[in-house]
Amino acid sequence: MQMRTVTVLVILVTAAALVGLNEFDWLDYLARYVFIFLMGFYFLGQFTQRRFKS
Repeated sequence: MQMRTVTVLVILVTAAALVGLNEFDWLDYLARYVFIFLMGFYFLGQFTQRRFKS
C-alpha cells in the first residue's frame, strides 16, 4: 500500500465518521474530547511515517 492510499483512506474514514456523528448530534458532546482524537491521528501519522520511510 502506498502513502497516498493511506492518506486518502484516513480522509475518507474521518469524513464518514464526522458525518455519522453529526447525524446523531454527538459532535457537541464529543468536542470535549477532541485532544484524544488528535493524539490518535498523531500516532497514526508516526506509524505511517516509519512504515513508508524511503
